[in-house]
Amino acid sequence: MRQKGLFLLALFLIMPITVFADSLITKEAIVVESFDGEGLTNNGATGNPVVWKVFGSKFITTGYPKQAYANAFPEDLFGKNPENEADLKSFAILGSFTRKGYNYLEIMPGEGTGTDWKAEPLMLPGKVEFFDLWVWGSNFDYTLEMHVVDYQGIVHVIEMGSIKHIGWKHLYVKIPAHIKQTKQYLPFFEGLKLTKLVVRTDPEERVDQFYLYIDQLKVLTDTHIYNFDGEDLTNKAKIEEIWGGSDAQ
Repeated sequence: MRQKGLFLLALFLIMPITVFADSLITKEAIVVESFDGEGLTNNGATGNPVVWKVFGSKFITTGYPKQAYANAFPEDLFGKNPENEADLKSFAILGSFTRKGYNYLEIMPGEGTGTDWKAEPLMLPGKVEFFDLWVWGSNFDYTLEMHVVDYQGIVHVIEMGSIKHIGWKHLYVKIPAHIKQTKQYLPFFEGLKLTKLVVRTDPEERVDQFYLYIDQLKVLTDTHIYNFDGEDLTNKAKIEEIWGGSDAQ
């Protein structure tokens, strides 16, 4: 009886440690895109340098939307006179539509320049819990949403909310639990890809000319990787090395 008691006590002491190890979470705030210049930053995202493009819906005014990298930034984030002020930029958009209605702008990541540019979803690092960015608004009654695609190819639209505000504002949203980022079988982790940001106009709001700036696209993410013998065989690069373009991956 004494031996059985000692065994149960030992099991009790071991179990919490095991559960803790299996559920370890390492959260990091990672800037995915700082918007400090075209193709210059990719930061926490994976893949080639990102080139952003803006496209308008049906009634976009000829010659619009316009885009640029402006020497502008949120002072609440960087301070009034940061040392690297000359290097801080944001993604600037000048939009205009010919009529009111359900208009929208699509802000898309991609690769290449000019006619060689193509849309390319942005792989987000880790298991994303929150998504946030800074938006400069000029009090137009518009909304912002983010579009992500999961490992099954399902597109999810996540509402960031209204951008009817004046000046810089920090917007953030929790990724809904129903959006799957892991699966039962190896490899467990299958991350999300950001396909675009969408700005939608209220059908009664002015659309003849408006300015918008975005900065510091960031995620709060769990970067913990399960450790086990043979973990390297779940790495996509390793799978490609062994199997090439085989459907086995």
